[in-house]
Amino acid sequence: MGSHTTVCFVGWGISDRIWQEIGACQFARMVVLYGCIVCCFVFLVKIEINKTIFSRLLVRCIRIIGGIVTVASVVLPRLSGYKDSGFTIMSYESFTLIDGWILMIGVLLLIFAGIIKEGFSMQNELDEVL
Repeated sequence: MGSHTTVCFVGWGISDRIWQEIGACQFARMVVLYGCIVCCFVFLVKIEINKTIFSRLLVRCIRIIGGIVTVASVVLPRLSGYKDSGFTIMSYESFTLIDGWILMIGVLLLIFAGIIKEGFSMQNELDEVL
């Protein structure tokens, strides 16, 4: 249900130019959030099918979400309706290069994906030994 709503929202929002009413930045934030929700939905379905929690798909899903959020930290400050979060990287007057809070979340997700990948490979090695 969540992924269907996401596709409908993004399609409807683009076709009806909703970003002009709520602002391009707010619309992009919602698209980023819904993209992350779809990624999580796909991962949960894959868990149910394979009956395994830790897998390469988990690492891939967290990397995709981390990548989306990291890219959003650079793109969102360029859109109309952007409001400064208080932690910016290289800002001058109304120009902000990178939103630091969003970047920090994205980088932490990418680091978390690396930790999960190492844990997954260690678990595979342990399973092979046993």
